[in-house]
Amino acid sequence: MNYMLCASFYSIKISYEKFIDFIVFDIDYGF
Repeated sequence: MNYMLCASFYSIKISYEKFIDFIVFDIDYGF
């Protein structure tokens, strides 16, 4: 149970970081 919670948290964290990188890229390059 705890392992599953950590794994899902980690995948959410990765997705969130990709999303933030996409937003920053969008702002920096004006697409």
